[in-house]
Amino acid sequence: MKRLLILFLFLGAYGAMFTSCTDVFCVSGTGDVVIRDIQVSSFDAIENRTSVDIYLTQASEPTYTIEARGQSNILDEIEFSVINGELIIDSRECFNTSEELTIYIDVDQLDAITLGGSGDVFGVGIFELGDLEIEINGSGDIDLELLADDIETEIRESGDVTLQGEADQHDIRITGSGDLESFGLCTEESDIRISGSGDAEVCVEDVLDVVITGSGSVYYKGFPDVNATIIGSGSVTNSN
Repeated sequence: MKRLLILFLFLGAYGAMFTSCTDVFCVSGTGDVVIRDIQVSSFDAIENRTSVDIYLTQASEPTYTIEARGQSNILDEIEFSVINGELIIDSRECFNTSEELTIYIDVDQLDAITLGGSGDVFGVGIFELGDLEIEINGSGDIDLELLADDIETEIRESGDVTLQGEADQHDIRITGSGDLESFGLCTEESDIRISGSGDAEVCVEDVLDVVITGSGSVYYKGFPDVNATIIGSGSVTNSN
């Protein structure tokens, strides 16, 4: 019994030491919040791999200046790069801050948004777009109001997607635990595939195709023709 007690105490101390060491290597914010302008090249897609929140606004003309707000030594750790037309926001080191840390981006056209971290994306105003791909690979959330042609939403992790507006077609794939909240986005057709535990709320006018092999459920408004195949424990519910 004494040996077990010593072992547990050793493991507890080792775990505490490891946690402390990882915290030590993170950059802690110091100083006042500053505003920094970052110049980038042309892009039509965004990938956020950080915990920083992003505010998007649609501009009438392209602008390649990004505004970042935060403590100076924290902003130094954030990297902005454009690869094949995609703006990638990443960080060199982990960081901790209790002050404001936000990024403001103006776009004239947006084809894709990908979240790989815990940072959220908020749309300011209505976005008039062609086709848009949304991909959630982290815990960050997306909140947008759209007038679009075709939308593809893929939720692989725990982040949620909230959409409003109008679109012709909405293709939805949920393999994670995140939810789609889009009662406010009315579409002509929607195609939904759920193999995870996340739910989908949709507004559909004409045709709704659903395949559920997981535990997630579909809730719909509107009066579409519903074609549903349910193999898992999820369900399809009329929410009118």
